[in-house]
Amino acid sequence: MISEWKKSDWRSTETWESINCSSGDVTITKIGDGHDGFGIFVARDPNGMLVSQFPDTWENTVQMMESCFTWFIKAT
Repeated sequence: MISEWKKSDWRSTETWESINCSSGDVTITKIGDGHDGFGIFVARDPNGMLVSQFPDTWENTVQMMESCFTWFIKAT
């Protein structure tokens, strides 16, 4: 994974915000639990527009976001 994420502590939904997206803050929000226990992940761009939604896993949603946006690597 090249992207870095932090779980938001101020939102009422289970949401992760990007840390190193060159385009700005993009988010992934988990909504409910699906029949398989995973829920639906909703991905949004820096303007809050829907990128996609997946009745899938966190990892697959992150991979999709990594393919849609440019990410930078923080120097240590």
